[in-house]
Amino acid sequence: MGIAGLTIPVFWLGIMMSRFFGVSLGWFPVSGYGTGFTGHIHHLFLPALSTAIWLVPVLTQSLRAALIEKTAADFVTAARAQGATERQIFWQTMLPNALLPTLNLLGVMVAFMIGGAVIVETVYAVPGLGTLMVNALLGRDYYVVQGLTLIFAVSTVLVTLIVDLLTAVIDPRVRF
Repeated sequence: MGIAGLTIPVFWLGIMMSRFFGVSLGWFPVSGYGTGFTGHIHHLFLPALSTAIWLVPVLTQSLRAALIEKTAADFVTAARAQGATERQIFWQTMLPNALLPTLNLLGVMVAFMIGGAVIVETVYAVPGLGTLMVNALLGRDYYVVQGLTLIFAVSTVLVTLIVDLLTAVIDPRVRF
């Protein structure tokens, strides 16, 4: 399933999900934003699922590879020698060390998610920044395109900063 999530294009998955779950079954709306909190959640479920199907396998495979690598590490052997239980070793030793590469990968993938949001918003006709970017490009409104590019860049930098701060909190070797 993980490889399928990596290889399926987000726009194609969005079209197929809106066709099946929206048109054929009628479970979810295929466009718009909804009204009220529950309406927003109901309308945004399929776009979020389309994005998550691409994002989750990448992060899961990264975390799995890091956990397998940490299983044979010296500090895990030392924790076992000191009498720690397997649960303590996993939660207190292996997971925090394996989480760091996955957390950094998530920070990098946020930039890809912003680009993917433009596609997902266009497929599901959700009025958002991605739709505004597409409409500004088609209307040759370069000031709006520049402003949105600046917003996307600043948000990517802020997410990267937050990831770096979380890395410093999780790993005591990293200094602020």
